Amino acid sequence: MEKKLQYLRKPEGFKDLLPREAALKRRSELVLSRLFAAWGYREVVPSTVEYSSIFTAGMKTDYEEKLYRFSDDRGRTLVLRPDLTLPLARVVSTHLQEEPLPLRLFYQGSIFRYLPSKAGRQREFHQSGVELLGSRGPLADAELLALAVASLKALGMGDAKIFLGNLGFVNSYLARTGVSAEEGERVKAHLSGKDLVGLEAYVEGLSLGRQAKEDLLGLSRLKGGREVLAEAAAWVQHRDVGDMAELFTILDSHGVAGDVLVDLGLVRGLDYYTGIVFDGYTGNLGSPICGGGRYDQLLGCFGRDLPAVGFAVNMDNVLLLLSRQGFPADAPSPGSTLVAFAPGLQGEACRAAARLREAGRGPVEMALEPLSLGESRRFAAERKCRHLTYLERQGETTAAREEDV
Repeated sequence: MEKKLQYLRKPEGFKDLLPREAALKRRSELVLSRLFAAWGYREVVPSTVEYSSIFTAGMKTDYEEKLYRFSDDRGRTLVLRPDLTLPLARVVSTHLQEEPLPLRLFYQGSIFRYLPSKAGRQREFHQSGVELLGSRGPLADAELLALAVASLKALGMGDAKIFLGNLGFVNSYLARTGVSAEEGERVKAHLSGKDLVGLEAYVEGLSLGRQAKEDLLGLSRLKGGREVLAEAAAWVQHRDVGDMAELFTILDSHGVAGDVLVDLGLVRGLDYYTGIVFDGYTGNLGSPICGGGRYDQLLGCFGRDLPAVGFAVNMDNVLLLLSRQGFPADAPSPGSTLVAFAPGLQGEACRAAARLREAGRGPVEMALEPLSLGESRRFAAERKCRHLTYLERQGETTAAREEDV
């Protein structure tokens, strides 16, 4: 019995997607892939396995303790990718050097992060994302923000908001308060983890005057509409917020400025971001639906110095929200047809099902054994089919009875 139970267990942090969840995932990915393509983005599929050096060699990506490592037959260390931006950067630098700039690319796939054991904690994550490479400035940033808004709306999250920060502002702000580089990194770590209680405790222990401590804690409160930028301008040089003011003007032209809020205390967890950073939230979930930002120095690590900006949609959170909404219905999909048949008519049933599929009838299932008409009706209802095509003998001919279930 113990051996049998061993076969039924799965690794911690990984999840099986059952038919309903798998249908939700596939449908959501299709919605996003069509949207990304409509904006001029082309799909790439980076390798699932990479050399570990991509994620550990001086890029400050904070992945060292989160990698699933194993060795190949030559003793080289390989990893399951913990991120899709870095593999995409490798692809761009090695295979797309002759492509005209800017490059607009999108991807869909899983990432893997070895996180400490904890009830309910995931180690595999599904993402759909886009990257715009080879262009810097507010126009490129605005396109990505507008596409992020469009993505969440296409997924049915009309109430979602994008919260926008700027690491250039954060770094200038911290320098103004007089903290050291190491202390600033600790402050950013607390901000990244949304750990305001820990931030307050840490700041209180610093060797700073009372006003400087208040200023540090005030960083997390610089949030709201675009009017926050005017207040922020008093703290740093104009260039650190001037581009953001221009960015909102362009977002007005995209028609999405009302969907973007300012959060100048926003810091994302990965160290390769250099400019704007943003997270997307909906009121029904406390963790981000999407997130991204500008990373102008990352491609240089792969020998190709290109500015870049991108974001990824957290598909696991998308599935969670759609499941709560009860949409779509359980598989089979609404509108499906069941083809059933009386004894001796299996050949006619196969041909009838093929004709219906070729005609675009939608999902068409076929019964796998002869059924009576009553049995066919009950079976179609159990399968949540909308239509029944029942084949029966009428004299020397075969008749098809069509019914709504």
